[in-house]
Amino acid sequence: MSQNGQNADKNKDNRNRITEYMWHSDSEDPLRLVQCQDFPNFKIPFHLEIHSNAVFLIDFHSHLSNNEVIGFLGGEWDPKRMVIRVIRAYPCKALDVGQDDKNVEIEPTSLVTVTKEIKNDGLRVVGWYHSHTTFQPDPSQRDIENQNNYQVLFRDEETKTEPFIGVIDAAYDIRLPTCSSVFNFFWIMNKSIPMKLLFSPHFNERLTAYDYKAMKKPTEPILMRFGDSIQRKRNL
Repeated sequence: MSQNGQNADKNKDNRNRITEYMWHSDSEDPLRLVQCQDFPNFKIPFHLEIHSNAVFLIDFHSHLSNNEVIGFLGGEWDPKRMVIRVIRAYPCKALDVGQDDKNVEIEPTSLVTVTKEIKNDGLRVVGWYHSHTTFQPDPSQRDIENQNNYQVLFRDEETKTEPFIGVIDAAYDIRLPTCSSVFNFFWIMNKSIPMKLLFSPHFNERLTAYDYKAMKKPTEPILMRFGDSIQRKRNL
């Protein structure tokens, strides 16, 4: 079979899987997980480059707590080359939603502070991340809704593109074959279909002063929460 024939069959299979997803994804459970689909070759909206320091900081943040953590991604959007570059991860404070091991939302004050910090660093918000501490990094229905809302908010009208990605880090899933975390980089197509993103890594030689500073940011509130939990247990 020719290469063109193989690509045509692959694209047809992708379309069939997407159609099947659309027929079977109707669920009222906002925490229901949805498996990401592969992009048809002709539908990839942009090229994605990610700095290794950003991935390291996401994983560091995700390993600090049994509860889900959350943050933004700072980087660059090149509309001429259609490239998103993720340069830094920015940990945010999480809002107490009562289901911290299964759901996470950004605390509003932290949202404003961190987005301003990203702008002051000469970058733009190009994505967000959060962790699924003990289960697979497939986006939930709520994650899909949040990601779609972000894409609409950060839409580039000049290129008709939505240069905003989502990242999920599964840090403590005991079903994984190794101790290494599993990441899922995704984007929403047609407002409801989660699509898996592939990326080109940019390897940083060393951690920067920003990385060391950012590693300290999320530890204090987490340690305070851990201390409060220990004190409550002692009082029982």
